[in-house]
Amino acid sequence: MLKIGEFARICHVSTQTLRYYHAEGVLCADRIDPQTGYRYYKTEKIKTFGEIQTLKQAGFSLEEIKILMGGSEEARMVMLARKRTALTEDRNRIDASLALVERLGHRQEILGELTRYQALTADFENDPEVIGRWRLMGQVRTQIPETWGNPKPPSDTVMDEFVCLPGGSMWWNILWSRGVIYCFYQFMDTVVPNEYQLHDVEGHRYMTLRWIGYNCLTKGSDSIILLYKQESNRAYTPRESQTRRDRTDFPYIPDPSLQGTWETVAYVDTPENFSPSNPLDPSVLQYVTAITFYERGICKRHLRHDGRAFSRQLEYTASGMGTFRGYIINQQDEAAEGYLIRELDGVSYLFIQHKSGDYFFGGMEPKYYVFRKVDEGTAP
Repeated sequence: MLKIGEFARICHVSTQTLRYYHAEGVLCADRIDPQTGYRYYKTEKIKTFGEIQTLKQAGFSLEEIKILMGGSEEARMVMLARKRTALTEDRNRIDASLALVERLGHRQEILGELTRYQALTADFENDPEVIGRWRLMGQVRTQIPETWGNPKPPSDTVMDEFVCLPGGSMWWNILWSRGVIYCFYQFMDTVVPNEYQLHDVEGHRYMTLRWIGYNCLTKGSDSIILLYKQESNRAYTPRESQTRRDRTDFPYIPDPSLQGTWETVAYVDTPENFSPSNPLDPSVLQYVTAITFYERGICKRHLRHDGRAFSRQLEYTASGMGTFRGYIINQQDEAAEGYLIRELDGVSYLFIQHKSGDYFFGGMEPKYYVFRKVDEGTAP
């Protein structure tokens, strides 16, 4: 047999650790000299020590290792399954965090993405009383009903109305959980938590929302308190909660002038705001990069998101009304985006409405993507 010192050198471990393992009942000496107190180990224990180290590297505690090495086969399999599940969850969390850090370029983006990640993965706590549609009454001084008086117009950009969907599901640019409304700000790539309180006053339900808005984020202004009134406590579906829906049953009328590929050159509030002399803002290419029109009313919108390029097949028709020459139709989203063509400085430019959640949920007027033709081809 090997003395404890010899055993320690072979296993590259201290004698103190071996004494601790003996005291914990994980790796006991095979013999202890009653007169000298020397500990002796059989050479087979070298293999046992190696098994212990492997289990430690896998994340098991000494208490768990005792069960694994001395318990029943059933207990061993249960413990291995639990550890496998725990390690998989840890790996998934680490992989998600690494992916965020790898994708982001500077500190502010990292903070924004991590904040968004926390909002999306935070434990949801239900609040049945907040479900439904809420309409803005105005800005108030405090969250105490007796001080509300006549609410005044808000001093910041706010939501005129919003819907809290069951289960905290996302509506337009907000998520919610008990006591907080998370608002996503795409232009800053971040999400802000806004605390709310509910009040029942004279048979009506109100919400006071401490709002961290655009001015607060960009100009350093103080947060404000908004007062909302619950118009309905209905459990809406996402589609039912839309403020707008478009007519999409237009008959197909061909428009040969559209055939080919058009690349994005600008993003403007209205067609009148566009000037070919203005330099291209690279940020407009971060989502819609181009659009290709084929025969028989088929078109593809080319997109880019998170560095990944893809396309979406849509329909088009020259069945225009008013100022529009025709429409790009998305049957799935019930969207009809008007288009028109204008010639400026001898070049034809295509203007297409961009109808996002701002339009369908926020009730805002759509902005326009501006395109210039780069390819006359028509083959799919």
